[in-house]
Amino acid sequence: MQHVVDHDLPTARAWVDSHLKPKRWRGDEAAIRCPLPGHKDTHESASANPVKRVWYCHACDTGDTLFQLAKELGVAPPPPLPPPPPPSPTERGVTYSYHDERGEQVFEVVRQPGKKDFRQRHTAADGKLVWKLPAGGRGLPYRLHELATLPASGKPLFLVEGEKDANRLVELGFAATCNAGGAGKWTAAHSRRLPRGLTTVVLLGDADIPGQRHLEKVGDSLVKYAHVEHVLVVLPKALGFEVQKKSGKDISDWLDEDLKRGTEDLERLISEAVPLADVQWPEDSANDGAKGKPKAAERRKDDGRHEIIYAPGERLRWSREAIDRLARTPDDEHALYESPVTATSTRASSGMLSALRRVDLPDDHSVIEKPVGSLWMDVASEDDVLTRLDLYTMWLRLKGDDELVPMDPTKAVSQAVLARYKTDTLEGSRPRFRPLAGVVDAPTMRRDGSLILKPGYDPASRLYVDFDTADWDPGLLPESPSQFEAKVAANELLSVVSESQFAGPLDGAVWLALVLTIVGRTYVFGNVPLFGITANQRGTGKGTLVDLATLSATGHLPAKWAPISGRRAEDAADAAGGGEPLRAT
Repeated sequence: MQHVVDHDLPTARAWVDSHLKPKRWRGDEAAIRCPLPGHKDTHESASANPVKRVWYCHACDTGDTLFQLAKELGVAPPPPLPPPPPPSPTERGVTYSYHDERGEQVFEVVRQPGKKDFRQRHTAADGKLVWKLPAGGRGLPYRLHELATLPASGKPLFLVEGEKDANRLVELGFAATCNAGGAGKWTAAHSRRLPRGLTTVVLLGDADIPGQRHLEKVGDSLVKYAHVEHVLVVLPKALGFEVQKKSGKDISDWLDEDLKRGTEDLERLISEAVPLADVQWPEDSANDGAKGKPKAAERRKDDGRHEIIYAPGERLRWSREAIDRLARTPDDEHALYESPVTATSTRASSGMLSALRRVDLPDDHSVIEKPVGSLWMDVASEDDVLTRLDLYTMWLRLKGDDELVPMDPTKAVSQAVLARYKTDTLEGSRPRFRPLAGVVDAPTMRRDGSLILKPGYDPASRLYVDFDTADWDPGLLPESPSQFEAKVAANELLSVVSESQFAGPLDGAVWLALVLTIVGRTYVFGNVPLFGITANQRGTGKGTLVDLATLSATGHLPAKWAPISGRRAEDAADAAGGGEPLRAT
């Protein structure tokens, strides 16, 4: 397909300057006020990128292409995007570049000349070309950097088997992706890497047994890990193809059969696509006519999950049945818990559910720096409920008069479950889920003074205790400590800060009170003191005292406010300072 670009048209950057009146430019990003008529923007809460021909408003949480924006504003559109460059022939064949979310190239896939042989390569830190997939390339979908605005647009995403097919669909104006390595190589990491909020993904694979098995695996992964609401499948017969044992035809072959085929024909294919749950996957003729694997949902039918029959008009029944089942799941970190109004309430309920989240990676965008590996309590989202429904329940829907077929729960189902739980709870029904007052990551005390020495959910305190038993030895704690043993323990704690230059003995006692307050804060009714550490010079170890207090009480460093402008320079100056007396207040 050939695009003709009129070079006399004004540049896309000039179009942004003329119609969107940017406040400033940072590279290719223009800071603009939201151009939508309904948003009376007084600040530059939106941005536009003339290179990618997209815009986005952070306040409205919406965005689209500049072409669609021009249509809404009633102005002439910017010049069209140039077509993607064709795969460049190299001395090793044809290459396809894989980029991350920021548009930076991570690796290349190289097809050998005249062969269906694909290899991956990347440029190492020393500039050398390495013929292997880099660590950052695992789970990276093709053309990922072009999909950021796709959820806001509501347009479908084509998921095909190879890079050539994806490029052909992009040339026709569609969004498309695939994975490196061909059929069977799509993983959960690929699904998680896709932008959140995709509503429709259309699967279009090769007309052969491996290609159809690939689509089955991809569809299951998209529902489970990307939470796509609608996964549709273009069947080979819609293209006029018969499923072969191997080397079947693909969408590029279909387009080449009739060069007049284009955007409208692909839109027709989307309208004729079949929902994933209704696809009858072909028999595996490569195995002497034996039947292939059943649908993924059917394979899960006998895995011990509770079956729930979904039927329109019976939301009250199946939503309450789902709530009762989720409330009986094991009380581990994957369960959902009741969110009490306060940590000390016994019967009150907020009508919300809590989920536990473990910090896997540092979050540079979070206000609080959370230690990697720590467990945090958060309000359960629709995705949290959907994940648990998939883990613990098996959904069936009525097909015809008496046939029950498996189905995957959708976001609409999780929304209904959350709404029903909140309504039932606030109307006075007894909370069905285990109440969760908070999360602690070290052995701690109950309100009656007894000790919690085992990790997991503790019903008496309603705390979730998360610690590694290898890091804490309960045998070192006496069951009934005497006053003498308490003094020995206090001296042991103070020995941790024995090298600190306190202004006086009272300051050391205040530090000890900080440690004890962290341990016993849950059971103090009302307020506790605010602790502050001051010094008359930088570099005296104020932050170290806070770190030592939290390490002593919990076993890890504290959550901290993320550095703000100028703080990093001050921290560096602190590190280079001297050592003057400290005062704890």
